[in-house]
Order: sequence, then structure tokens, then C-alpha cells
Amino acid sequence: MVDDATGAKNGFPLSDEMKDALTKAGLPLTTPSRGDNGKAGDAKTPGTTVANTVQQAYFADVASKVVLPMLKARNKPFVLVFWSRDPDGTQHNQGDSLNTVTPGINGPSTMASIKNADNNLAQLRKTLDELGLAATTNIIVSADHGFSTISKESKTSPSAKISYDDTPKDFLRWASLPSIWRKRWTCRCSIPTTERARRRQCPSQGR
Repeated sequence: MVDDATGAKNGFPLSDEMKDALTKAGLPLTTPSRGDNGKAGDAKTPGTTVANTVQQAYFADVASKVVLPMLKARNKPFVLVFWSRDPDGTQHNQGDSLNTVTPGINGPSTMASIKNADNNLAQLRKTLDELGLAATTNIIVSADHGFSTISKESKTSPSAKISYDDTPKDFLRWASLPSIWRKRWTCRCSIPTTERARRRQCPSQGR
């Protein structure tokens, strides 16, 4: 397993086989950070305006230059899970639309993050072709939710009339919104309704 914490104290330790293979491929044993892509922002400070390119390039290189050749050499059926933080991570943190609905969730950072994920998938498919595995490998692409643009501005809500140091005038305070709305996602979960309500994981409950 290679993830954000690989090479750190709290990460899953790499096997000697993986360490040797990464070194031979010229790849570091520690995952690069997200850098500016990890900036979440707040009501006064924009979040990220860049995609998670550096970290995901590392993951794509590990998969294509190390893991897939390793699986090919074993000559056995395999399952490889490649989890892409983009576009999800960039969309959660996007800073293109600070306190405005334009350009919204489909701004430049989101477009860059989608292109980033597409590039990673293209790299993996190219490797499967080069290794002669494409014809016998099924590729499944899935996602857990989508995004929508919402406004936290309100002329009628009593909550928006309260003055806060960290909130622009006529805006709902960031912390006053349910986390699902603060993250601007549309729930597509399969958690039972009562469990969603208890865990506050779905905005559709109670509407």
C-alpha cells in the first residue's frame, strides 16, 4: 500500500521488495505532500487554485513503473486499486470562488483537477498496453459523490444578520452550516436514512 503517509512514521511500512523496486525506478520512498493543493481556505482566505499534480504524478509513477510490472512478472490474476484524490480533493478546497457563486465548482482549479485525473488514467492505460495486459484487464472507474455550487449569502436568514469577525456581511457563518453543505457536495450514499440522520452525513434527510 502506497498512500499519503508512505515513508512517514504513521504510514504503512514498505516491504523490502517495494523499496528495492522504487529505488530502481528512481522514485522516492516517501510520498510528496500536496503542497498548495492542501490549502482549504476559509471565509476570508481562498483555498487552493492548483490541482494535486505532484502527489498524483508520484502515485501514477509508482503504479505504472513499479506495481504493474511487478504484477505482470508474477503472472497471476490481480486487483489494483488506484485512488485519485483529484478532482475530489481540489474541489473540496477550491479557491476560485471566494464568497461568490462564479465561476463556481467548475472553475479553473476543478478543470485542472479533472485533467490531472485523466492524465493519470491515461498513464495507467498506456502501461497496461506496453505490458501486454490491456486485453485481459478490466478498468472500473467509480466515484462516491459529485459537487454543486451553493451560496452562503442570505438576505432573509436571521443567522446571516449576526455579525462575526470571520464572516462577511449577509453571509451564513461557515461553522453554522452542516458539514455536508460546507464541503459543497451532493450525497449519493447508500447509508440507511436513520443512520444518515444520526451521523449527519446526508443533506436530504429532513427535507
